[in-house]
Amino acid sequence: MRASHFFTLPLKNASRRISSSSSSPHLRACSVSGGGGRRTHRRLLIATPQTRAASSSAATAEEAAAQLRERIRSDGGSITRHQILDGNQLQKLCITLGRQKLNNEAQDDGDHHRRPEISSFEPPEVGAAVPPGYHLVYFTPLDFEDSLGPDGSDRAFNPPPPFVRRMWAGGQMTWSEQKLRVGDRVREVTKLGGVTVKKSRSGDEMVLVEVDKEYYAPNGVLSLSDRRSWIFRRLAPDHDQGGQPLPHDPSAAALTNEEPPTPLNFSKTSIIDLQVDDGKRRQRQFTLSPVTLFRFSALTFNAHMIHYNQPWTRLKEGHPEVVVHGPLNLVNVLDFWRDCASRGFVDGVPAGAQTVPCRQIKYRAVAPIYAGESFYMEIMPQPQPQPNVDSNGSHTASGDSDQQGPARFGTSTVLVKKKKKKNGQLHGNDNDLVCMTAEISWKMPEGQE
Repeated sequence: MRASHFFTLPLKNASRRISSSSSSPHLRACSVSGGGGRRTHRRLLIATPQTRAASSSAATAEEAAAQLRERIRSDGGSITRHQILDGNQLQKLCITLGRQKLNNEAQDDGDHHRRPEISSFEPPEVGAAVPPGYHLVYFTPLDFEDSLGPDGSDRAFNPPPPFVRRMWAGGQMTWSEQKLRVGDRVREVTKLGGVTVKKSRSGDEMVLVEVDKEYYAPNGVLSLSDRRSWIFRRLAPDHDQGGQPLPHDPSAAALTNEEPPTPLNFSKTSIIDLQVDDGKRRQRQFTLSPVTLFRFSALTFNAHMIHYNQPWTRLKEGHPEVVVHGPLNLVNVLDFWRDCASRGFVDGVPAGAQTVPCRQIKYRAVAPIYAGESFYMEIMPQPQPQPNVDSNGSHTASGDSDQQGPARFGTSTVLVKKKKKKNGQLHGNDNDLVCMTAEISWKMPEGQE
């Protein structure tokens, strides 16, 4: 288990409470008080998982991966936490996302709980279902600042230096029929899913870290499995003395033959729905402001400086502007899909369906998006089943022979794109850069097929 900053030690005829008093980022100096009114002073040095990460280093990605595996193994292999899901967090997230309803326009969530409107006055009521992806504002990092990495990120599952440049790479979420609700006391179990050495297209070593999280409802039933993947690169050299930003991150523009964006004039966040393909499909266009990124960082207690500190982002990370969070894009993708499904703009979903639950999303971050940049997302048309001809000459649809009538389940592909820029000019849709891909699996509830 991961060490805490405060401990209660059962001792014979005495109770000892160890409290941190050191400002050292490597070892915590502690004082111990004995029982019976006597106070003794003993200096103890306690190493936390972050301490061990900070005090070691690795020359190669293989060494970094091996050290991370060993550190997690020696710490017990898993972290278990409990939290009551607070409606205030959902209220603030909806306000940050610009959404006036916790769920879509339907009047109930299938279990006859009212879907409240979001306002600045009342948070969602106890019993309201937590929408897909919104659990990200719960079970946030709990680290003192001196335990964070140099970039502000928590280091519970980070490899040792020099592989400290963290970027969200993708993941997978799978939901059961057991929903998480406001007011639930939820149990989260976190484990290391895997550590793999990778190489970028330019040949640089990277460490891919996958972390598995499971969320259990108060009745002990698994509600959600959440695998998160991060890529860790070496920290770029310090170019502060010259005052010049680093070249643009090769994983973004250089590898896609795209010009680095110039500094942007920031305005307020804009979210616009557009009709495409003669009104049969929808696109949602975004321009996210630094204010929105800051609010999301605050809600998720994420101090990673690439999302709000422009000098660090440009001089240390090589990005032209602060970076939109991968999880923020993920939540927006899930909201966009839910809105389209409830309005009949998802292939295979019956018209008028009130609730179409996501059962799984697999997603991959391909290129970064920056504050002030315009980007959009769209659901790609699904191929129509091809007719087969049986031995009697009759036509039947290919695919699952058990699925008759309106679809009971299906998949949707959502792409997040932005315009490519070459020679100072924006190119058309055919040349748009894919920044994120997502495959969403859905299944109709009983009684709605």
